[in-house]
Amino acid sequence: MVRDTDIGKFVNSFYIPIVPLPDGNGRMSRLLSLLLLYKNGFDAGKYISFEEQINNYKAYYYESLRKSSNGWESGENSYFPFIENFLSTLYMCYKELDKRFAVVHGKKITKKARIEATILIACTR
Repeated sequence: MVRDTDIGKFVNSFYIPIVPLPDGNGRMSRLLSLLLLYKNGFDAGKYISFEEQINNYKAYYYESLRKSSNGWESGENSYFPFIENFLSTLYMCYKELDKRFAVVHGKKITKKARIEATILIACTR
């Protein structure tokens, strides 16, 4: 069974080694991954910059790409390091989003109240 997040991870990890563009392959692959995440209901990237989260831990991102690319030509590579980094970055986006919603109008509110407020706002648009 393929989960929704798997599609974005594999698009990113397959796209980068192909290098179809002279520059910007990483940005393009992350953009495609973000689009696939949006289409599958993972929308934290609309509010929190996925790129910024990657830049905060850039060394880990490049290390995961390097590890996942070793043996790519012969099909002996492992996508696990990249998948782990991708999911960690997505988790950090949601964590940052949660921090931002923790305070509304200068007041700390409960998670239940934040969810209710978010739903009410979405319903009134």
